[in-house]
Amino acid sequence: MLVYRGDHQDSFKIDNFNSSRYNINVLFFATDVKLARLYAIHQAKKRGNYNGGYVYNAELPDNISLIDFGGAVSYGRELKDLVLKHQKTGASAIHIYNILDYPSQNLVIPNSSDVIAVFNFSLIKNLQLIESGVK
Repeated sequence: MLVYRGDHQDSFKIDNFNSSRYNINVLFFATDVKLARLYAIHQAKKRGNYNGGYVYNAELPDNISLIDFGGAVSYGRELKDLVLKHQKTGASAIHIYNILDYPSQNLVIPNSSDVIAVFNFSLIKNLQLIESGVK
């Protein structure tokens, strides 16, 4: 499965990644490049990089456990609890669908992207930069 990630830097490396906002090692990806672009814009602005953000793509296995988020918004305790629960049970990754996700209150743009949370980084293959200067 081809997935996308928005970032503030053009040199993102999986081995340089320490932890997420949940204080665990998890990387989030989107199934739609539009959501990754929103995250690239948000991350770049947040860090004062007004030249724009960066979008990467990568390949993940197709057999990741599917979880229906029931159309809920990602900004709440429910997503954090879901991610922490699956990380603690030893899941390698989870594929969350039927979720409304956006990077910040300033970039609330409805989208149809699923969110993939990856705990086992060895699942991530062929990470490559595909877009620069995303504004």
